[in-house]
Amino acid sequence: METTETLKTRSTHFMVPEAMSEKLRLLSRLTRIHQAEYVREALRDGLAKYGESGAALDGMEPVKGRLLSIVPRVPPESLKQLKALAHRTRIRESEWWRIFMADMLGKYSAKLERALEAA
Repeated sequence: METTETLKTRSTHFMVPEAMSEKLRLLSRLTRIHQAEYVREALRDGLAKYGESGAALDGMEPVKGRLLSIVPRVPPESLKQLKALAHRTRIRESEWWRIFMADMLGKYSAKLERALEAA
């Protein structure tokens, strides 16, 4: 039998560059907030920012180097919105995930920079 939390969320999978994964891990360690919370925040904010217009960033760079896997549990409705955005813009869901994660990490860049300087 599935728990209430399981019914409200679905597992998904996407790949991010190693540097992005390290920043997410550091942010989580600094704030003591689970990485999954930041991933859900990135999805929520990204859909709010790009969902209606579907305006992709110009000059998106191809991913280089090693990619690491992230497997969060997110609301099914958000996954449907992401799928619709990807279909409408013809940009892969994995690319949207990387855009969303980059935007979210950008919000916390000052905190990350201070932590790196202190280390």
